[in-house]
Amino acid sequence: MYFVDEKHQKNFDALANFYGKKQTDIHYRSSIYIASVPDIYYLLDLKTAEFGPLISLSTYDEEKKMRVPSAAGLTGSTSQLVRIGLSLFRGDPVSLDFQFGEEFNRVVIQAMKVRLKLDY
Repeated sequence: MYFVDEKHQKNFDALANFYGKKQTDIHYRSSIYIASVPDIYYLLDLKTAEFGPLISLSTYDEEKKMRVPSAAGLTGSTSQLVRIGLSLFRGDPVSLDFQFGEEFNRVVIQAMKVRLKLDY
């Protein structure tokens, strides 16, 4: 499994432990994988993340009828990663017409592999 760095893997292990049995569900696992990216992980509030780690970084947009990234501290790239993570978790529509750079591109591909059970 691809990790950006050792911190990403440690964050992933910590979130997998936090979510216990839920982390074996592909929806949770792909969301946990993206939430573990160090630039996203430090923004998480696990007290409000009972229903998935990225929920704490988003709000429901009535107009769009879906959750959207809203946490202070998210950048353009990390906001898009959160959107993709929410899509993998909840099935919300998301555009993949975005250039992240090689590192985050690999994160997106790995998250999709996790969601599709190609690399679990």
